Amino acid sequence: MVSMSESVFRDQDHNKRRDWKPYQSAVVQALDELTIFDPAVGSGAYPMGMLHLLVKVYTRVDSKYEKNLSKLKRDILSRSLYGSDIDSTAIEISRLRAWLSLVVDMEDGEQVAPLPNLEFHFVCANTLISLSKEVGIFDTPDLKEKLSEIRKDYYNTNSKSKKETLKKKYEKLLAPTSLSLFGGVDNELKTYQPFSHESRASFFDPDLMFGVDKFDVVIGNPPYVQIQKFARTQMQKDLERQNFKTFENTGDIYLLFYEAGINYVKKDTGLLCFITSNKWMRSSYGKSLRNLFTQLNPLILLDLGSNVFESATVDSNILLIKNSKNFKKTLAVTLKNSKEDFIEEIYKNKTIIH
Repeated sequence: MVSMSESVFRDQDHNKRRDWKPYQSAVVQALDELTIFDPAVGSGAYPMGMLHLLVKVYTRVDSKYEKNLSKLKRDILSRSLYGSDIDSTAIEISRLRAWLSLVVDMEDGEQVAPLPNLEFHFVCANTLISLSKEVGIFDTPDLKEKLSEIRKDYYNTNSKSKKETLKKKYEKLLAPTSLSLFGGVDNELKTYQPFSHESRASFFDPDLMFGVDKFDVVIGNPPYVQIQKFARTQMQKDLERQNFKTFENTGDIYLLFYEAGINYVKKDTGLLCFITSNKWMRSSYGKSLRNLFTQLNPLILLDLGSNVFESATVDSNILLIKNSKNFKKTLAVTLKNSKEDFIEEIYKNKTIIH
């Protein structure tokens, strides 16, 4: 039902919704609980793509969601979509893009609601660096619950005075004096300033920043940057400190995003889907990543070659992988004709690699 074109669905929507009726409640609950994260969110293209897809599923499962698409999108944003990027400008663009997606579905004459406060959905942080274990922020009684309540209230409030009050409460709860922190750990936590549009956290912690321990889905197009470019810099030291299995001095940083992304999804059920360079499939520096994938469950591998995406200058691939044991049933497709338009059509001629 979801993959049907709009015209075909509208021609059969009554029958299709009737067929889905027994599963409607379970599907809606699963959608309500879904969490999706882009670790290199850039301008927000992938979360916004997921937003439109989720709207499509909600409205096709139950017609009541068609009555107020702007509210539906706002609800989806509030509970399902998250992103992080090391570039503060990219984060601002992602937030603005999310707001614009709400505006386009408002009825003529309807008052434009203020931009939802997305500081706890799109954050400026170094996604590859974990918060030091020594911090132990959630050792403080009820801290997690208090932060969660503030995040929820802050997202929905339009009151300037209430926003200021919530900001102060949040900052006080994370103040070093409240957490009994000291030294370098103290300084590390201080870099996380969610209400400052110009600051960048030197670490990433989804539980602290979003209130999400593990995600259902991690998606994106992580950057392609040779690790050698960080030689003798603080970035290289920070990356080495993370003890990545896929770290290679001659490698590319997108390998580390694969490994970090897998660590951010739920065990046994979580999915990761990235578009990246396909060099990891054949290069010597990709061996460690290939070994990692054998310990997981790759579901679909599309080797796209070049000239598939207008903005891409390298040969690329799409990999969908599950954070579970390997069942050795990977569906693989190699795109040989760059003029082929639809990946769905290519995928029909799939090959199983054992």
